[in-house]
Amino acid sequence: MSEVFDYVFEGFSFNTELIFAGRHCDVEDFEDFSSGVIHFVKEGMTDLEIKGMDTIKIREPSLIFFPRPNLMRFMPIDEIGMVLICAHISFNMQPSHPIPMSFPDVVVIELKKICAIKPILEAFFEEALSSSNFKKQATDKLSTLILMYMTRYLIEHHILHTGLIASISNSKVAKSLEIIHCRFNKKLTLDSVAKEIGISRSQFAVIFSNLVGQTFFDYLTSQRVSVAKRLILEKKSIKVVAAAVGFSSSSAFIRKFKEETGVSPGKWS
Repeated sequence: MSEVFDYVFEGFSFNTELIFAGRHCDVEDFEDFSSGVIHFVKEGMTDLEIKGMDTIKIREPSLIFFPRPNLMRFMPIDEIGMVLICAHISFNMQPSHPIPMSFPDVVVIELKKICAIKPILEAFFEEALSSSNFKKQATDKLSTLILMYMTRYLIEHHILHTGLIASISNSKVAKSLEIIHCRFNKKLTLDSVAKEIGISRSQFAVIFSNLVGQTFFDYLTSQRVSVAKRLILEKKSIKVVAAAVGFSSSSAFIRKFKEETGVSPGKWS
């Protein structure tokens, strides 16, 4: 099973940008984050209000992760306030990709539950609250590492119940994902993969789309485009990239790439 996770998460990463670090005491208006965001409540207690959701009571140092844009605000419960560190989050793939969509709307984890990364958290807090050189570079790298550990925690504790990540527990879907990620550059069809994993074409189509959140063909295309992006950054020609990721022609590749990203391969990099 771990091998399937390796295939699925290959090339997946977070990008982060520190936006606030310090003591937060006031109740403010709802803030509209245009991207995902991660908050760390290092000290203090607060209520977290999120538009359209129940209030969350934060009473221990906690990690709070919003994978998608949201309207929210902190409401410290006393005049002491809290020590808060916040960073914008973006994924190196489309927000509609099944991996980002696998995360719930909000994740709250008490920091003591991920004690394995205590040294990383301590280094992150020290950098975020300092005025040292390379503060931004250090906090961006450390917060990305923390997010990867958070993802592993969610997987190991079965907190993700729907979406691509959760679907890997289904043996048929897991096998089909392995086939896609290992042989995306070959001619793969719904029929051929269904036959290989031992179920009917129609049954496979329904199971895959229901559990993964994309059709088989859309997921295959997303994987091909994801690999193509890495090859483009390596300065490979469009013709070479198209062939390497399983397209029969450069024109077909350019069309699908633009459908996925909104821009042509030549303009993407």
